[in-house]
Amino acid sequence: MIRRNILPQWKTLVNHYYQSGLSYSVWEMIEREYGARRAYSMEHPSWCQVDFPDEETYLMFLLRWA
Repeated sequence: MIRRNILPQWKTLVNHYYQSGLSYSVWEMIEREYGARRAYSMEHPSWCQVDFPDEETYLMFLLRWA
């Protein structure tokens, strides 16, 4: 697992979420599409921390949402 901050991509993700009319949350969308989960950490309290399974998955996320 690798932990990354997705704050730079958040606006694009949310826009897609509202335009697509999904019946589940943005976090569930990320988990379903990338197998990534929202990370909670006392060291990094940012709400945009996500644990991706590997670098390749994170790269695919960036290519789509950057």
